Amino acid sequence: RNIPNRYTPEELLNDMVGRGFEGACDFFYLPTDFATKKNKGYGFVNLRSPDLASGFRVAFDGQRLTRYVTQKVLELTPAVTQGFAANSTKYLRHQAGRVQNPWFKPMIFVPVGSDAPEAGDAAAPWRCLPLSQENLPSW
Repeated sequence: RNIPNRYTPEELLNDMVGRGFEGACDFFYLPTDFATKKNKGYGFVNLRSPDLASGFRVAFDGQRLTRYVTQKVLELTPAVTQGFAANSTKYLRHQAGRVQNPWFKPMIFVPVGSDAPEAGDAAAPWRCLPLSQENLPSW
C-alpha cells in the first residue's frame, strides 16, 4: 500500500526490476480507479518463493518510490489470498467480467516454454500476459 497514484503498472514493474526482482513474481495487479485513470494506491504481487518474498520485503517495505515526488512510504503486508493459483482464480471468479481492457487486468508471468518452472527459478524466460482463462498455464 501507499503506492503513489501516478505510478502505472509498467513503472512499478520497472522499479521492481531495477531493484533486482526481474522474473521474481508470477502475478501482479495494480488496481486502477477508472474515474481518475490512476492507480488506487495499493497492489498485489505474488512472489515465486518465500526467499524472494523476504528479499522483496527488505527492498521495498518502509521505502519511498522515487519516480515522482511523494511523501508516501510503502507498507507491505501479506495478502489474505496467497499463491499464483489462488490469486488467479479469485480474480477470474470475482472480477473477470468487469474489466475488458487488458491494460487494466492483472498481469501474469508464464514461462516461454511448455515446462513448468521451479518455484524459485527467477532466471527462466518469462512472458507477461493479461490474466484470462485462456492465458493460464496448464501446470
